Amino acid sequence: MCRRIQAAALPLATTSGLQCYNINGSRFFFDLMQYYRAICPDELRGELEDIYNKVVLYKAATPTIFGRVLIDPAHFSGLSTYIPGTSPGVNETYYHELAWYRSVF
Repeated sequence: MCRRIQAAALPLATTSGLQCYNINGSRFFFDLMQYYRAICPDELRGELEDIYNKVVLYKAATPTIFGRVLIDPAHFSGLSTYIPGTSPGVNETYYHELAWYRSVF
């Protein structure tokens, strides 16, 4: 059973330790599982891992993104995510306008 977790109730103090997939100096695309492991309460972590293992059957990555950003295999889940509040200006505004964003937040 998947339970909804309110992002606002689980703030992440910093993204500095998270695998980031941006090449232009901005930091707003991060490894999905590393992020959720950082914010997920301990009692839900096993459930999260089970769901992930059922959904992601294969993952692979190049060693770098355009030869500039190293991909750490220890923190590569095969999926990336945007973290609300980490993107500058226009990107943040864009996400707020999406129907899925309005239904989740």
